[in-house]
Amino acid sequence: MAGVGSVLAPPRATGNAEADAQALGQYLFEIAKILASQQETIGALGGDASDVDPNDLPDPASTNLATAQQTANDAYILASAAASRAQKFRAAGSITIADAATTGDFTFPAAEADTSYFVVATPTAKSGAAAAGSNIIESVTKATTKITLTLNTAPGVGTSRTFDVAVFRAPA
Repeated sequence: MAGVGSVLAPPRATGNAEADAQALGQYLFEIAKILASQQETIGALGGDASDVDPNDLPDPASTNLATAQQTANDAYILASAAASRAQKFRAAGSITIADAATTGDFTFPAAEADTSYFVVATPTAKSGAAAAGSNIIESVTKATTKITLTLNTAPGVGTSRTFDVAVFRAPA
C-alpha cells in the first residue's frame, strides 16, 4: 500500500484477461483504502484540508497559559472527531476459498452491533488452474461476527482463490 511520499503504481496489462482483471481489482481496492483513510483525516479537520494553516498555530515563545489551554482543547476536539469518524472503517483482511468449497469466511476482530455495514471484496490471487467463474462472488452473507463470501463456482481440487475484503459503516 502506498505510504506518505510514495505513489501507488497502476498494474501493467499482461494480455491475460483474468490476471489483468485481478490486478486492476487489487489496485482499485488499494485506492479505496487510501481514499477512505484520507477522507477520515480531512473530515476530522473540518472537511477541507485547506482549512488547516500551519501559520495559524500558536508560537510557543509567546504563548500564555490561556492560549495553551485553548490549543489543547481544540486538539482534543479534533482527536475526538477523528476517533468517531475512524469508526466507519471497521475491518480488512483476506478470504481464501479452496478445492470444492464455494464459501469462505472472514471473522471480524471485534463483533459488530448489527449487519448494517458495507463490504468491498475483490479477487487478488489464485493458485493452480482455478475453474472459470470461481472469481465471481455470487453473494455475501453478513453476520455480526463475520462475513461469508459465496462463489459462483468452486475453484477446483488443488486450486484456490483469495479475495481481499474491507468492511465499512455508513457516515453518521
